[in-house]
Amino acid sequence: MKNINKFLFAFLGLALLSSCTEDEDTTDQRIVKSVVAVDQTSFTLTEGETATVTMTINTPLNVSSDFKLELVSGTGSFRDITAEGDNNSDTDEETVVDDGYGIIGHKVTFPAYATTSTIDISAVLDLLTEGTETLTFRLYPMANSNSLIAADSEYITLTINDLVNDNLGIQLVWAQDYANAHGNIEPGMYLGADEDDHAYSDYDFDFWVEDEFGSAIDGYAAATGASPEFEILTGAAIPDGDYYIYVDEYGSGSAPAETFNHDLKINMTKYGVWSTTVQIPTTSDDTFSDYVVGFTKSGSTYTVFDAYDATNVYVTGRNGRKPAISGRNSKRGL
Repeated sequence: MKNINKFLFAFLGLALLSSCTEDEDTTDQRIVKSVVAVDQTSFTLTEGETATVTMTINTPLNVSSDFKLELVSGTGSFRDITAEGDNNSDTDEETVVDDGYGIIGHKVTFPAYATTSTIDISAVLDLLTEGTETLTFRLYPMANSNSLIAADSEYITLTINDLVNDNLGIQLVWAQDYANAHGNIEPGMYLGADEDDHAYSDYDFDFWVEDEFGSAIDGYAAATGASPEFEILTGAAIPDGDYYIYVDEYGSGSAPAETFNHDLKINMTKYGVWSTTVQIPTTSDDTFSDYVVGFTKSGSTYTVFDAYDATNVYVTGRNGRKPAISGRNSKRGL
């Protein structure tokens, strides 16, 4: 009887060992993920143009796949591009500090059931003369990480050239927006007399361009209620002569707890040739309505000057220069 018991114990021990071995083997199995590849990894753009990156998945899924497009190197900045997805995916959605995506980048979603999806990467048309810039982005799984990126699709390189023409870009800025520690743009805020925070953009400034006889030549295109206000003057449509930019405070925001200085400025560029910024000193106590900048057009050459002192030249000639200039706060008689 003792020998029989020993035999049974030995048999049960072998069976148990065999069962454990089979369980351990099942843990070695791996889930094979779908792989997403892009059709092109190098683009050359002029500011204002868009490159479309087409993504293709080898095995469509019944769930979406999350990715991140992150700037990893180059001579440009994160703000030089926007990235927008199709198929109802997020539109130029930036990562934020507490979403688990790490440093700032663009969220990219490959939709469920889709075989292809696209990312439209646009070179921002700004008012800076920067020369040619290069930016390298990494596209990789993030968040749910339901799919992988093909090895030869991970890095996307953009070469961005300035737009060069005879047009004038003019922008009026006053919102005092700023980048937080993560890099996201936050609205500038001031404390109101009601003890609540209010956006500087609650103030409404407009501008327009007049000829030397006081007639607006731009149809008040930058008197819209937008923040900032912006317009492009087509160089070929502007006759030679003298012109003046008029800035007007159309409406004020909530009364502040204390008087503050407006960070009010005009940014101007002849695209790809020169750019300049003119500071406009004023405070929340003022109701600002004044000429701030003048310019003379002669063919394709512009001279930009103080509206009240033509000898105070900000930019002149075809190539110009880029000083930081303080404007004036006084009336110019017509």
